Amino acid sequence: NTTQIATTAFVTTAVAAGTGISGSQVATTGSNSISLGSIIPSTAMEFTVTFNTISNTGSNIIFIRVGAPSALTTGYTQGLFTYFDTNTLAQSVNNNSTGVQLCTGTANNSGSYSGSVRFIRHGAGSDIWTFQGTVIAGTGLGDTNNRDGIVGGYVTCAGLSTAYIACSGGTMDAGTAAIVCIR
Repeated sequence: NTTQIATTAFVTTAVAAGTGISGSQVATTGSNSISLGSIIPSTAMEFTVTFNTISNTGSNIIFIRVGAPSALTTGYTQGLFTYFDTNTLAQSVNNNSTGVQLCTGTANNSGSYSGSVRFIRHGAGSDIWTFQGTVIAGTGLGDTNNRDGIVGGYVTCAGLSTAYIACSGGTMDAGTAAIVCIR
């Protein structure tokens, strides 16, 4: 932050480390969709959703959904690029409009997923949020039973205040998630 004084001198103020808001870890076990808490202020410009070893009871798709405060289940424009084992890259590209897709919805989804997705407001006062993130599945690259990937896209959500972890069917049977680094 810089303040101009008398048009000739500048005073710079440092932003203290750790001044953002962070939510607590939320267990996803036994839920089909769970809120990570309505902690995102209306002035936020960015936040990150982290997730660790989330899995579900079948071969269902796992999503991050944003909300105001209810989960937004339409309007996501995204691409998910996934790959698995050390011999097969560029396995699939998915575009799912019902949430930020973290896995492909195949039988390989019996594993667990960890990673983070960062959301950035497209300008002050905008309701458009861009996002990008990485997902590591199971034990990572080379684990032929699971898929790793990258995701990116955008969503429009007026009054965004929370995020959810959800799955397309069944329930989640392990893992935690949190909203961190809100600025």
